[in-house]
Amino acid sequence: SIAYRTATQDYRLAPGEQLTSSPGGIRKQRLPDTAPVLAWTTGMLWFEQTPIQEVFSRLEQYYGVLFSGRETVEQQLITGKFRREPLDHVLRVISESTDITFSREGQQITVRKK
Repeated sequence: SIAYRTATQDYRLAPGEQLTSSPGGIRKQRLPDTAPVLAWTTGMLWFEQTPIQEVFSRLEQYYGVLFSGRETVEQQLITGKFRREPLDHVLRVISESTDITFSREGQQITVRKK
C-alpha cells in the first residue's frame, strides 16, 4: 500500500485506488479498471473518455511539448490507444475525430478549433 499525508489528513491507498485533487479537496476513489492508468508503464497512451484538456496535459508530459491555445477548445472526451506512436500521428488521429486542428513548430503546438 501507499501512504500520503496532507497537513490535515493521512491517506492509505490499496491496489486499485487513487487520489485525485481538485479545488474541492482530495478524494480517494477505487478504479474499476487500472489498465488505462498504468498503460504508460508499457509505453502506451490510453485515453478512455478522457477530457481533452487532460489529454493535452498527458501529451505534454509524454512528448515534452507545450500546447498553446488549448483554452479555445470546448470540452470533449477522447478515447484511443497509442503505443509508442509519433506525436504527429496522435495529433492527426485526434484532429480527424474532433473539431480541433494543430499546427506544430518544434516543441510548440498551437491548438485551434476547425
